Amino acid sequence: MNDGEKSLEVYSNGLLKFPRSGRLYYEIGLNYFSQKEMRKALSNLEKGVFYEPAFSNNYSILSKYYFMSGFTAWSVLYGEIFINLTESEFKSKEMSKLLFDYYKKSFYFLKDSLYTIQFTTNMITSSVKRPNKDLPFDMAYQSVMQEASKGILPTDTSLFTIDILYQLRKKFIELWFAENLDVTFPNVLFDWHKNLIENDLFEVYNYFLFNEASSVESKSWLGKNQLKIKRFQTDIQKNFLKIDEKHFLYKYQY
Repeated sequence: MNDGEKSLEVYSNGLLKFPRSGRLYYEIGLNYFSQKEMRKALSNLEKGVFYEPAFSNNYSILSKYYFMSGFTAWSVLYGEIFINLTESEFKSKEMSKLLFDYYKKSFYFLKDSLYTIQFTTNMITSSVKRPNKDLPFDMAYQSVMQEASKGILPTDTSLFTIDILYQLRKKFIELWFAENLDVTFPNVLFDWHKNLIENDLFEVYNYFLFNEASSVESKSWLGKNQLKIKRFQTDIQKNFLKIDEKHFLYKYQY
């Protein structure tokens, strides 16, 4: 009823009974967003991820916010988890388009009239030798993406496709694990990607994930790879992304 204070009181009382409710933290976060209290909003949405990681909506809002604030590493991770968790076909399609756009704008970030790869607003001020175990997560993520892009990322932005993004994401995972960054930064999503790659399911998964971003490319690829799709639909049941209170990704876990 447009009564922010009263709603916060109700939600706070709700948390006394349901202290791990992702939905209540989501509603409180939205309330603070409407009041322009960004820190409180983000804090509650992240608590929603921490206490009830299988509740999808917190990831969606956080993904959109982190992209706008320049922390795209977390934006793309949360956006992908949202697509895998949400039961809303409309929201899934919306995030599919956004996720592709987030990647594209991060691989082609315009700075001083030149394109650069930027997945975080944190800056690396000294030369970095790989592996990047001493870097914060988002800076290590960006550095590995920069390495993965070599020989794959086209200079012409119009040539950036689902297939190119699939190759970049695959190379990223290969480098990430080769440098043992999975030990420094445990990540349930990257572990799952590695599992999909090892089971030859990652390519199909990427076309489903980014389907709404380029329906022409996606339909063309899917039409030529029916056997891969049938195998994916069967095998993904035993290789699904498991998100629960013991297996989740949280921005402040590192």
